[in-house]
Amino acid sequence: MNEEILKVVNVSFSYNQRETLKDISFEVNKGEILGLLGPNGAGKTTLIRIISGALQPREGEVLFEGIAIQKIPPKERAKKIAVLPQNEPLVEYLTVKEMVMLGRAPYFSLLLGPKKADEEIVEECLEMVGMKGFSQRKMGELSGGERQKVLIARALAQQPRLLLLDEPIVHLDLSHQLEILFLLKKLKEERGLAIISVLHDVNLASYFSDKLLLMKDGRVFAFGEPKEVITQENMKKVFNIYAIVRNNPLSSRPYISIVHKRPTMGKKIHLIAGGGSGREIMERLVGEGYSLSLGVVNVGDSDYETAEGLEIECVEEAPFAPISDEALERAKELVKEAEAVIIAPLPFGRGNLKNLELAEVAQKDGKKVLIAGNDIEERDFTGGEARKKIESLLKNGARLFSSIEELLKLLNE
Repeated sequence: MNEEILKVVNVSFSYNQRETLKDISFEVNKGEILGLLGPNGAGKTTLIRIISGALQPREGEVLFEGIAIQKIPPKERAKKIAVLPQNEPLVEYLTVKEMVMLGRAPYFSLLLGPKKADEEIVEECLEMVGMKGFSQRKMGELSGGERQKVLIARALAQQPRLLLLDEPIVHLDLSHQLEILFLLKKLKEERGLAIISVLHDVNLASYFSDKLLLMKDGRVFAFGEPKEVITQENMKKVFNIYAIVRNNPLSSRPYISIVHKRPTMGKKIHLIAGGGSGREIMERLVGEGYSLSLGVVNVGDSDYETAEGLEIECVEEAPFAPISDEALERAKELVKEAEAVIIAPLPFGRGNLKNLELAEVAQKDGKKVLIAGNDIEERDFTGGEARKKIESLLKNGARLFSSIEELLKLLNE
């Protein structure tokens, strides 16, 4: 059974009469990383400050191990919750060891100073983040990644159960970003730390977080495991981006590819695809400003999902079902509006053979028909019928293309 360490209950907050947070509720368990996602102004930093006790909510409450955060004395709170803010003032003249020792302040008297146990804990924390050999270096002499590791060591020196980080990898290069995030993952696994971190990179947040809290306009837009939160619809509604969401086969986590959509140039193209054969074509042509339609394709097909994410008009058929006459007629209506028909390098079977009728209709109307590849024999599972149709299309003026660049040239001829 998961051990709940933090519970945020119906929290609302206002700055100068302006509502910044509204009815925020979620929980975090021991040994769990929660990633906070959302556009600028969504309320992520304010939420971190409320959880830390630095701000008091207008409504609702934050419970740490069942106790209201505001009822925990600041010194005791500092032993339980460590915070790494977004813009940490750099005290250049302090040594690394001195900076980390600041994390022990809740444990010793300022008059008597640190004890031997405090010294040992500081050394242990520096070793944990790989900075033990830097203990006498000045903070001003460190790189950005090294500073972040020292600040994390300072937070660890507080021996907290909950670690709050506001954009801990901002301004770091990719190598240092990964180093910091792998360190956080190690801490939650080996020490059972609960970690809440504001992150801007959706893919890194997906890979390193156990759960995600997606915020918009001061509210919880979505909360749950990465696969529940990172969807094409959520990316469009929260970040106003067109994103193709796929599953990383190594981590089983979702990741996004962002597609830039240019203003439509007015040219309409109909695409015959399926099984992922049309993904690259759709992403590139939408990026170039073409207006696309797709079909007929089965619901749940990867090309169908790509089209959904890019808001491409699509004629769909039931999952695993062959193309019906009704769906084919709907697709023919789209072909009538198009300037060209593209046939992606998809395999043809009895279930989707009817799609080639769309290209035949387009060709009779004097429209361009562009066909990917010249390996139809390897992709023909219809006993030769698909090959014969492709050969007939080529005989009557259809053109072959072997790359996206070649396809674009043919479309612009």
